Amino acid sequence: MDVPKSLIGLASHFIGECFDCGKPLLDNEVKQTPPVTRFITAQLYIDNVLTGESILILLEQGNFWDAEILLRTVVEGSLKFIYILEDQDCAEKRAKEFFHVLTGYSSIKRSNRLESMTNKIEFLEKDSKILNEIIISRDEQELFRKDTNKADRKSLENKWSFHGLLQHFSKSEDERYRLFEHLSYQYGMASHLTHKDGDAMGLVWERSQRSAEERKAVNTSQTARIISDLCQLSKWRLHFLFKSQSHSLEPIEKLNDKYKALFDDLKDLNNFNPDDFT
Repeated sequence: MDVPKSLIGLASHFIGECFDCGKPLLDNEVKQTPPVTRFITAQLYIDNVLTGESILILLEQGNFWDAEILLRTVVEGSLKFIYILEDQDCAEKRAKEFFHVLTGYSSIKRSNRLESMTNKIEFLEKDSKILNEIIISRDEQELFRKDTNKADRKSLENKWSFHGLLQHFSKSEDERYRLFEHLSYQYGMASHLTHKDGDAMGLVWERSQRSAEERKAVNTSQTARIISDLCQLSKWRLHFLFKSQSHSLEPIEKLNDKYKALFDDLKDLNNFNPDDFT
């Protein structure tokens, strides 16, 4: 059977309720959180929810491969959200690294690529004006670099990469953080789909060669798993947001009870067994 659209709707409500539970802790009135930390975590929180809704829309249309690509961004965005809030003593420093330091490095790379392009291609005057606003001077580039060298900048970029974050969490004494390493499978598969490489083409082609009955069963299982992952990531973001503010976890427990039928149905649907088709 297909995943009923009613379950996709329920998942949307669940994600929305997780957002509503966490929103008060990200408002400007929360004075104990430094402004930059509050701003960045709020934006990551919102962006992950909005992308989650886009994933559900794709699943409604049966576009589960494209949904996997977007899920990859929610996985990475959720990890970054959790990493910033994981240690309150480091939260402000990490937020500044994420929003100021790393974006400065990106601005330099973007500027250099654009400068090279504008030197080789002649643009209309109005387009040139827009593009030139993005190019930053050598003095500005030095301000972004400050006293760092290329190795320093690469090290920081690696630290904030998906695999860098997984490596960080894998060293934690808290078993909840070590569970994040299991996200690498979905991330890796979605990376193939993102880059349209040979593995991605093989995945899609192999699925198309199965019998109609088996294809429907595995598509249903995949869709249910994507929805389950989205809901779990929503719970994780809310859990670690509450934990960072020493907030009671009772609202999460209530949500688990309220949406138990959704999670049970998703578990039943995510049950593809290849032995059933041999």
